Amino acid sequence: MAPSGRVALVTGGSRGIGKAIALRLAGEGVMVAVHYNSSEEKAGNVVREIEENGGKAICCRAEISDSKAVSEMFDFVQSKFGRIDIVVASAGILLRKPLLDTSDEEFDRIFKTNVYGAFYTAREAGKRIPADSDGRIILISSTATKLMTSVESVYGASKAAVSQFAQHLAMELGGKNITVNAISPGPIDTDMLADRMASEEHRKVFKETIALGRVGQPEEVADVVMFFAKKESKLITGQEIYVNGGM
Repeated sequence: MAPSGRVALVTGGSRGIGKAIALRLAGEGVMVAVHYNSSEEKAGNVVREIEENGGKAICCRAEISDSKAVSEMFDFVQSKFGRIDIVVASAGILLRKPLLDTSDEEFDRIFKTNVYGAFYTAREAGKRIPADSDGRIILISSTATKLMTSVESVYGASKAAVSQFAQHLAMELGGKNITVNAISPGPIDTDMLADRMASEEHRKVFKETIALGRVGQPEEVADVVMFFAKKESKLITGQEIYVNGGM
């Protein structure tokens, strides 16, 4: 693993897709800041794994729905690594519930984490990534933005906002030589999907509705993030890529 000299901040990097992204970037020599909210031990384990494989990484904690906390997180990462070149906004939460049964508190929680969190992260990234760094902002959205279901209205709407951020922010930041793209995973084998993967009925549905007949792995999402992070993707911006096996 040759050091790349580049620095990435991965929100939600302590588990699931975020963890796979952090490990994948580190595997290419990128120095990685692994963000967590409450999973300090898990974030520490990710950092340890990166270091054991010859990489450089740090943990950073922030409540992603708090503007000041996100700004301070960026301050901390810059104080440790000197710069930030790549930001992956992977932190998010899922709500599977009919809209008519969704409480005000649940709606607020989903939007504060998924929408406000992506907004605060992308805003700080756009301000801080240097124009000479060939910067990258990668937002993790969801295939739920285009599927009709009876239980993901609020979640899908929150992720649709994230997808729109990518398209419009790409225009805003193009002059700084920063690309902005969204990745929209389908069902991915993480803790977030564990309950449904335990159900024979849901496994059958996945097999029948996904063209490749299986759910994805976190590493398969991380591979697409890595593509966007590389110089070969420098002309690709404002795009949304669905990583879902065909849905």
